[in-house]
Amino acid sequence: QGSYDMNKQSLSCDGATDKLSYSITTSRLDTNGYRQNSAYRSSDLGTKLKYQVNDSLALKLSGDYHEADLGLPGPLNKEEYATLSRRDSTASERDNKVGEQDYYLKFGAEGMTFDFGILNLDFSFRRRTVDSYFPNWWTPTISKSWIDTFSVTPNYTCTLDLLGRPNKIMGGFDFYKSYNKINDYNTAADTQSNDNDIDKNTLGFYISDSFDLTDNLSIDLGFRHERIEHILNYIDTASPANNISSKQERREEAFKAGLVYIFNDDTQLFFNASKSFRSPLTDEFLVVMFSKNYATPWYWEMLTRAFKKTFREVPLNISLY
Repeated sequence: QGSYDMNKQSLSCDGATDKLSYSITTSRLDTNGYRQNSAYRSSDLGTKLKYQVNDSLALKLSGDYHEADLGLPGPLNKEEYATLSRRDSTASERDNKVGEQDYYLKFGAEGMTFDFGILNLDFSFRRRTVDSYFPNWWTPTISKSWIDTFSVTPNYTCTLDLLGRPNKIMGGFDFYKSYNKINDYNTAADTQSNDNDIDKNTLGFYISDSFDLTDNLSIDLGFRHERIEHILNYIDTASPANNISSKQERREEAFKAGLVYIFNDDTQLFFNASKSFRSPLTDEFLVVMFSKNYATPWYWEMLTRAFKKTFREVPLNISLY
């Protein structure tokens, strides 16, 4: 139980036999929210299965299903904030809502032992659908979106002595392929406003090495190279001159380096230096824009020129503790 009629229920079950282990979880969340039209309702169901085929091979299967309905109370400008309660929503926003479904399936094999190491392999599929309803906007609109993502993520780990000291090396690659389609419909005219297709292909290679230089000093090194490709197609059914077709490709690198020195059982010294990045998700290339006084219709804008700016690069980060 919580504020604003919030309540949550959850149930879980797990167990194991000689070779099979399993777990099942389910939950439900319900709240009316702080503001008008900010209610949220969600349900979740997840499961994990693991079957130990033999001492060097285990098969895994997991999945999750999520669905939710939520209201969109919208923003308040200065004039509206002065006349309405901070918990209110304007008349044009009170019926806006979103319905979403999200599920994934993941299958993998782990512990496949070879002469020089262990191979783990995972395959997954995820689908996310979102339906947004804006009945009282300048142009009454329904926006339908779905994203399908496929992935293959193998990795290989081997432990080899280097200069007579323990040395653990892990390498692998991550492949992700996402298809994102977003369609907008003018419900007043019963027509489709636009059609958006955004595909993202990612292929990343990585390697890491953990090496004990002495009994008290160890070093951890890692490097990643990633190729990211976005393919964007925007069709404006009302104004074909606004159509956009663009393909963008970018390559990024990240690294980490760390040292750990153990003085005694109670005292350790850590040193880390790293550089990272984050590439934009497919649905981050579309944004709803408003004028300051809300006097002009809303519109979708494709952010092709902002492609480089949407990458989040973290400069060299150094920490000592």
